[in-house]
Amino acid sequence: TEESIAAVLAGPGGLLVEVWADGTRAPWAHVVAVVPASLISFAWNPGGGARPATTVEVAFTAIAGGTQVRVTHSGWEPLGEEARMDYVAGWPFVLDRLALHVSRPGPRADW
Repeated sequence: TEESIAAVLAGPGGLLVEVWADGTRAPWAHVVAVVPASLISFAWNPGGGARPATTVEVAFTAIAGGTQVRVTHSGWEPLGEEARMDYVAGWPFVLDRLALHVSRPGPRADW
């Protein structure tokens, strides 16, 4: 399978993009806020387009033996229940990929 990574470009006003193995970049979101080591917030609209963005907030909390990651995804009203349910099913996959990525040894300049 083709591997891809997500990369955050800059801070607030920057982009969250998916970078495929061939170098293709697909925008997912605009960065709204960053609190180093604590929080990152996005205006989430994979692929761009005219549909309204939702809000994704990812909070990091130090706990014994690691870090708790809490994802809050809101702003569904304009998109409807079907769109929300797609993400309910999709977030576990994304978070599993994040856990795999950050558990690898070595620097992670792409995050």
